Amino acid sequence: MSKNSMPPSVARRFKFLRIYCQVSAMAVATTGGLVLCGWAFHIEFLKSLYPGGVAIKANSALLLALSGTSLWLLLPDNSRTPVRHFARLLAMLTALLGAATRMEYLFGVNLRIDQLLFVEPAGALATSFPGRMSPTLSASFMLIGMALLVLEWKTKHGRRPSQGLSLWPALVALVAITSYMYGATDSNRLWLYTHVPMPVAIALFLLSGAVFFARPCTGIAGDLTAEGSGSALARRLLPAVFFIPVLLGWICLHGERSGSYGTALGLAIYSASSVVVFGVLVWLNTRRMNMEYAQRSAAQHDFLTGLPSRMLLNDRLNQAIVFAPRLNKKVAVLFLDLDGFKHINDSLGHAVGDRLLQSIARRLVTCVRATDTVSRQGGDEFVVLLAEMAQSEDAAITARRLLHAVAEAHSVDQHDLHVTVSIGVSVYPDDGLDAETLIKNADTAMYQSKDNGRQNYQFFEPAMNVRAVARQSIEESLRRALERQEFSLVYQPKVSLKTGEITGAEALLRWTHPTRGPVSPAEFIPVAEDSGLILPIDKWVLREACAQARAWVDAGLPLITMAVNVSAIELRNDRFVEGIFAILDDTGLDPRLLELELTETVLMKRPASTEAILKTLRARGVQLAVDDFGTGYSSLSYLQKFSMDALKIDQSFVRTITTAPDETAIVTAMIRMGRSLNLRVVAEGVETPRELAFLQARGCEEAQGFYFSRPVIAQQFAKLLATGLPEPVSINARSVGKRHGKPLETC
Repeated sequence: MSKNSMPPSVARRFKFLRIYCQVSAMAVATTGGLVLCGWAFHIEFLKSLYPGGVAIKANSALLLALSGTSLWLLLPDNSRTPVRHFARLLAMLTALLGAATRMEYLFGVNLRIDQLLFVEPAGALATSFPGRMSPTLSASFMLIGMALLVLEWKTKHGRRPSQGLSLWPALVALVAITSYMYGATDSNRLWLYTHVPMPVAIALFLLSGAVFFARPCTGIAGDLTAEGSGSALARRLLPAVFFIPVLLGWICLHGERSGSYGTALGLAIYSASSVVVFGVLVWLNTRRMNMEYAQRSAAQHDFLTGLPSRMLLNDRLNQAIVFAPRLNKKVAVLFLDLDGFKHINDSLGHAVGDRLLQSIARRLVTCVRATDTVSRQGGDEFVVLLAEMAQSEDAAITARRLLHAVAEAHSVDQHDLHVTVSIGVSVYPDDGLDAETLIKNADTAMYQSKDNGRQNYQFFEPAMNVRAVARQSIEESLRRALERQEFSLVYQPKVSLKTGEITGAEALLRWTHPTRGPVSPAEFIPVAEDSGLILPIDKWVLREACAQARAWVDAGLPLITMAVNVSAIELRNDRFVEGIFAILDDTGLDPRLLELELTETVLMKRPASTEAILKTLRARGVQLAVDDFGTGYSSLSYLQKFSMDALKIDQSFVRTITTAPDETAIVTAMIRMGRSLNLRVVAEGVETPRELAFLQARGCEEAQGFYFSRPVIAQQFAKLLATGLPEPVSINARSVGKRHGKPLETC
């Protein structure tokens, strides 16, 4: 694990261990050096390092200095090769001297190793032979030297022998230290009852720990320093395991020696207190681990529905991909997006929307197997993982089951709510070999299912990726289009069917890309709506159209209304009304010359707030028109509810006048409805004399379409206002770039 990839907590832990190892190595080497100075210059205090203590053998001091220096030089991972070779030489000398002394004890020989540096008088305190270190110390230094020699080596399973070799010296040092604490002078004379001096025991304990943690990422040390719950528990309990028994034993022993109680009661107190202390420790750690598990579980599950989160889904999907080839199975990813959920959220509130999501989540879970996963991606999006499928058709069966389950009524707070879902399906290995690709392709297929009418499922096809890439390219270009002034407006006249005069203009948006050329509104308007870019575009269109209308007024041209389309997103904007009035004030256009066109769908998104907005606009003189009438709700009640000035018949109905003469009754009924409500009726998409004659005969007041004029730039439209329309000529060409059956504008 590199330092850059370490979590901060792990980095701090490793930094602490590195400092501990460095300080321990320096302390051990310094201890050995001080004792050697005491022997060299006959300073009795330095020989024992504390008053009245046992003299430390010269060879013991030498091995402390050698091993401490060797460890100090080996600690850096990037130390130079000559330095590492020298460190290993010191480690080898430590191991050889320890092994030779151990051989003297085993075979009863005197190789005079203890007199290599200094000669200790016979019968010296606490030794069997002059200057010879104890057998436990000799074995400990032999193992420490070997551990330093193999410090960099690890087995194929990641274990480090150096860590195992350092445990024996640590045990010897711990026994010696506790024996001094308890005053048990015989217990620190292991094998031939030779003293292990207290400073040597402490130095040996520090040295063993430093060797153990010199390479903390792997081996036993790696088990203790890892991020897992087991490692965390070990780190919390090990200090208690080391120190609490020692402390409790010392307390009980002093109570016994003071005569407060006998040996049997002392043992009972020691046992009972140990059980209580360790029981409390286990309880505290269990409680902490449960809290950590709850936190991890919360991070892996959605807080609202309790479903697995995106992170857990990716983990399970990766596992399913690994096992699928072994089991000769397929894996499917279903990406679900709710249709119409935002309307419920906006109209009934987020609390109802949240409970609806919970209801949907429960139904989705009942539609899949226990081995499958239902995950909430956020908002109104869900992902279903189908593991171990025999064939791709199984995904279609599950998709149909999900469609049916979601479509049934949901009873939430005395509301029977109806919502549908669009589903995209991708299959491993046909549509992707990794989790990210499968989810992305399922998402792409989901958008295709929405384009196909919603409440259906669609399997991913490679051609969808091409469309998705093109869509992304359009979105990126749209973000720069306003800055680069790539947008422009054209204007299509609205004509009075009684006088033939131009009564208004509709502003239509056009985009000329610097490299692709003209881009059809059918391509970029939906992308602008989905990405939210429609808001700044709408604002630009409204300002440009109002400024142009004012320019025509200033030029002395006939007064006409300027029609601009309003999108659903723009109408929901809290600053919508304020923004319109600000533009009217900035451009100086009379509000009575501005007409805002809203489709039936836009009007019915939020009826209550929409009605208030429309009344505010009409109070200032702004005219309002129902656009694309007949393609949405087409309800007489909403026409009576909202304050409107005009009704525009969608061109798809006007077209029936020439293509299906027997079905023109609908157009006639629309004209009569508008007239009965005192609304100005405008027919869109008029292209033939027959359509014109039919509309005139039925009393339609205004019309627009290719029969009168194509959309033209501002200068050409000004000429039309000045000279009037030329003699109309029948044009059979169809209008291009339509949305909802009309020339595309700002949406």
